[in-house]
Amino acid sequence: MDALTDRRVERITIQKATQVGGTEALFNMVGFAIDRAGGPMLYVMPTEDDAKGIAAERLKDMIAETPAVAGHTLTAANALRGNFWQFDTMAFRLGWPTPTKLASMPCQYVVLDEVDKMPRFTGKEANPISLARDRTDTYKTRRKIIDISTPTTEDGIIHHSFEESDKRFYWVPCPHCGEFQAFVWEQIKFPKEERNSHRIRLENLAWYECVHCEERIHDHHKPKMLERGVWCPNGCEVDRDGGLVGEVPVTTHRGYHISSIYSPWVEFSELVAEFLEACDKPDKLQNFVNSRLAEVWREVAANTDEADLQSLEMPYAPGLLPEEALLVTGAIDVQKDHIWYGFRAWGAAEANWLIDYGRVEWGAALPEVGGEGFDPWRAVVERVVLAEFPREDTGEVVRPRVILVDSGAYTSDVYSLCRRYTDVLRPIKGSSQSLQSGTYRGSRLDKDKRGRSRSNSLVLWWLDTEHYKKKLHRMMHCPPGTPGRLGLYGGVGDEYKTQVTAEEQIIKRDKRSGRERLVWQLKPGRKDNHLGDVEVYNLAAADMCGVPSITVEQARRARREAPSAAPPERSRGRGRWWDGRGGHWR
Repeated sequence: MDALTDRRVERITIQKATQVGGTEALFNMVGFAIDRAGGPMLYVMPTEDDAKGIAAERLKDMIAETPAVAGHTLTAANALRGNFWQFDTMAFRLGWPTPTKLASMPCQYVVLDEVDKMPRFTGKEANPISLARDRTDTYKTRRKIIDISTPTTEDGIIHHSFEESDKRFYWVPCPHCGEFQAFVWEQIKFPKEERNSHRIRLENLAWYECVHCEERIHDHHKPKMLERGVWCPNGCEVDRDGGLVGEVPVTTHRGYHISSIYSPWVEFSELVAEFLEACDKPDKLQNFVNSRLAEVWREVAANTDEADLQSLEMPYAPGLLPEEALLVTGAIDVQKDHIWYGFRAWGAAEANWLIDYGRVEWGAALPEVGGEGFDPWRAVVERVVLAEFPREDTGEVVRPRVILVDSGAYTSDVYSLCRRYTDVLRPIKGSSQSLQSGTYRGSRLDKDKRGRSRSNSLVLWWLDTEHYKKKLHRMMHCPPGTPGRLGLYGGVGDEYKTQVTAEEQIIKRDKRSGRERLVWQLKPGRKDNHLGDVEVYNLAAADMCGVPSITVEQARRARREAPSAAPPERSRGRGRWWDGRGGHWR
């Protein structure tokens, strides 16, 4: 409500739980605009029934019972009938998502109530939310656009609107230590041995644990805490005196998030009881997450946490090949000013071991950037392309059989590098669609004068990344002793664990057809998944080298014959790879 009168604020977004006073705050804004601010207003509800129902039941009552507002109604008998109301200070229109209701009147104020329940498209014109916002173009210096809703999924309008704002949460002081904090669901505690929701509710067994002093905060503490609360934008904190610490974002878009944890009418125990009763019922759990916690619902189909990787660590040293290893693959993920790389050794039955990973900055090998003979790939070549790994039993040096290089960035440079080291490097690109011919396929890049592919052309390899991400997730969760279980050396860094587990597979539903599809995307708060991509590329490289078909007996024979450490030469004039040792097409 304060933001409505702040001239610096143009948009207000409220992502809220149910029954926390959000609609009443909107009514206060409507009343204030009628009495003090003036300017035409458009109030949009999800459906015609909602618009007519709220007008008949609540808005008219608020106007009639508030003297300061009622005095502005005109004396005409039909002043508050229909969807268009005329006051002596302003015109007020109730609308719903149809082009005729949203595109006919310029407005200074647009209120979009329960936007996540509104349809995205009307079928003939643009998004109805955009249509309503366009009504304010005439009042750009004084307009107010207010979005308010209980959230639904990550595709919901209110979630995107809140993410575009300065994202304010309500920080309250602990009654014991005085430190400020925002209420979060993870801090609500109850006896671990108690799972009876009825007993928790009746005996009021839950409490809130302060993140600072770990003392118990009970329901009777909430009123005084709420009185001293402070709306804190993203990137800031609140000191003990209630002042903001940090750089306050400069924006015309204010966003507010409020959950039922703050509600004076909802006890902590009531929330815990509702959660326990909804745990094994996805529809009820979604309602709890949306309506109580005011968070978006994300149906996770596949997920791996950093803690899950702890059990994958094995007793071998990084940089050395275990005795059972037969070959090494590598992968490079190219970024704007650096690359990420990783090497994995492979044995029979897809036994595998992480050998090395890291990051190389562009031009790290040459201080005189741009000087004579400057090669920005030199550091990459020395550190990755020419990498050698000794066996831990014999000391024999082994070079990578295949290294896949992401060619999505600096494409021409990647192609040039692969032409220089054609015996080991292969350029790749990920395919968003399933490849009918398999999990990877090659296409020649070089053409002759007639437009035909050259037989000795560089091959670009397309990968079914969806397939390999599923396979990587499956390998992370294989039971101990299972063939194909992902192998890590002891003490692998946190950076590796964070990036490899940065993605999860969620279920998305088409709003019109209801069809489900599985999508891999970054987890909330994660930014980098480059090492995850490196591992995906290593799985593809292993397939190209025929690793899945290597049996235990073949591996024993290969170790007895002591194969050469050098990678196989590429057959000139051939478009495929020839295994010089085995004498067959791989």
